Amino acid sequence: MLRIATKDDIETIKKLYNNFIEEYPDFGKIASPEEIESFALSFLDETSPDKMVVLAFDDTGEPAGMVAFSYEENRLRTVSIGHRDMIWVEKNHRKEGYSKELMDAFHTWASSMECNFLRFNVLHDKLFNKMSKFYKDLGYRPIDTTFIKEI
Repeated sequence: MLRIATKDDIETIKKLYNNFIEEYPDFGKIASPEEIESFALSFLDETSPDKMVVLAFDDTGEPAGMVAFSYEENRLRTVSIGHRDMIWVEKNHRKEGYSKELMDAFHTWASSMECNFLRFNVLHDKLFNKMSKFYKDLGYRPIDTTFIKEI
């Protein structure tokens, strides 16, 4: 089951994000827990349709994953871009279709926002090849690579 997150879901979002950090500890260096909470709350502003979090729940009501996305226009206002800011599916719920459902929610929202393009980054890790195939099967193609260095 999918549903749009509200401010009442902040603890669920923080739990899912903390599980993400456990698997990808380098991301924990980028933002403090307070910054993560502030970021999450900015996506839960019900008066702003240009940002959203969708939560996935299993049959028992336990959180299975989430996707956060936002809208941006290029500087010339000729292109509207839907940006998938984060997707996370709990380890015990992978290969159960949640990633596809969450991406479908992103696609539906982006269509409602009249986006011309969809954009996101993918982590280069042990799941990269599997996720690359997944996204290519959804019709995406890679166009750039982002590099990061801790200093």
